[in-house]
Amino acid sequence: MKKCYLLFAVALFSGWLHAQQTIRRCGTVEYVEQMMAQDPSLAGHMEDAEDQLQQALRDIQYNKTEAAVTTIPVVVHVVYRNSLDSLSDNRIQSQIDLMNKIFSKAYADTVSVPANWKSLVVDTKIQFCLAKQDPNGFLTNGITRTKTSTNMFFSSSNDVKHTSTGGEDAWNRDKYLNIWTCNLGGGLLGYAQPPGGNAATDGVVILYTCFGNPGTLSPYDLGKTAVHEVGHWLGLKHVWGDDSGACTGDDLINDTPNQAGSTYGCPGFPQTDNCTNTSPGYMFMNYMDYCDDGCMHLFTKDQSTRMGGVLNSSRILVKISNPGCTPGVNGISVIHGDEELDIFPNPNTGGHLSVSLPGDFQGTVSLSVFNLLGEKLLETKKTCNPSDKILLDMNSFEGGVYVLQARYGDYFFTRKIVLDK
Repeated sequence: MKKCYLLFAVALFSGWLHAQQTIRRCGTVEYVEQMMAQDPSLAGHMEDAEDQLQQALRDIQYNKTEAAVTTIPVVVHVVYRNSLDSLSDNRIQSQIDLMNKIFSKAYADTVSVPANWKSLVVDTKIQFCLAKQDPNGFLTNGITRTKTSTNMFFSSSNDVKHTSTGGEDAWNRDKYLNIWTCNLGGGLLGYAQPPGGNAATDGVVILYTCFGNPGTLSPYDLGKTAVHEVGHWLGLKHVWGDDSGACTGDDLINDTPNQAGSTYGCPGFPQTDNCTNTSPGYMFMNYMDYCDDGCMHLFTKDQSTRMGGVLNSSRILVKISNPGCTPGVNGISVIHGDEELDIFPNPNTGGHLSVSLPGDFQGTVSLSVFNLLGEKLLETKKTCNPSDKILLDMNSFEGGVYVLQARYGDYFFTRKIVLDK
């Protein structure tokens, strides 16, 4: 078994490469390092996310239940200078369609996976939709368009993710996967924020010429860059472990062979190196390597399990608390932030949890508590008068993280509960 490393290792490169060169560049590793340098507390948050993931993976192994399909609402923020980089709605939809085929094992190019690894190709049970409700619950097509005077954006500044710096602010990361497309500089095709990062910058950034199926930048014009970066967003690392050929790094995946470094172009099978020197060699056609789009063909079983574990831990709110793929009712606001729902005490040491609804609410409220597997552990309905508090008995719950869901009328809230026993 390969040695485990918790966080992304340092990737060494001789210099920045221009995006038009035929070399795939993912900026996720450097981006994480930059964010850690700016915010030293980020390392601890990412460790917490990994700890939660490992617990979720143990729970998945223990329960061995068949995973239901999770559909993640996506908002695509098109940040453009002119008509060339203002992508059409059809091209954006083509990217979502491609992701759905790839993540469900329905994309035709899985036939190109070598026989040695065909049994590892699985349906990840993950799907994507362009959001049909915005953060206030109003109807949307899941696309924002922002005209900018910024000629080029860079991962080091994250300017594309903020309206104040020429980009577009993120939508609530607990309800949406944010994808930005723009003229991305620094020789990058894309970069992603893995689990545990800051809420205001959470999501994926893609060079506009690589977005959609087809895009316009050959050989990265089949939409695989977004697949790669969404893999990072769901907790996957590069298959070579970002260790610069030392064979000691790890992608934390057991069914991907140890690999010395990234792979470029479209090599023939098999490929071996000093880390895996016998056939079938290393898995260069994995979506988490750097091959040309036409030669990337699979996620493995264990990669699928890890992504599912992320959706059962640090990204569970996206999994269970979001009606964003369902159109709003006549434009009525049906998703609301947490500011109107108060729970106390949180963290909780056991005993009763007090839930307060907006002061003017009167009627029936439905409260549910879920664990990080998405299993409903408690459900109750109460008829409330204005300013009433609802008490939930948490004595029977073990210590850990849970999700409280509240529904009343057209309102929908979620809050994370921490039991510190």
